[in-house]
Amino acid sequence: MPRFPGKEGLSFNFQGGYVAQNITDEGMKHITQNCHNLERLALSGCSSIRDITLKELSQNCPDLKTLEVASCVHLSDSGFIPLAKVRN
Repeated sequence: MPRFPGKEGLSFNFQGGYVAQNITDEGMKHITQNCHNLERLALSGCSSIRDITLKELSQNCPDLKTLEVASCVHLSDSGFIPLAKVRN
């Protein structure tokens, strides 16, 4: 997978749509490992996303400023701790 050097934003937040339902932690792992310059990410409605994706974001996307996760029902409060630690 090619790396993307510019500042970026990605949106998968098609509430209840085919794309949102099929975004997985494994897919997000590939994205975070190859898009280190992400500044904005919209995952609202991605019902398969779990806390491991938040950990991958904290480790691989230091420039992330905006994260939308409405209706990501498998995310827990503790999953956001790694992101908060990176920002402080």
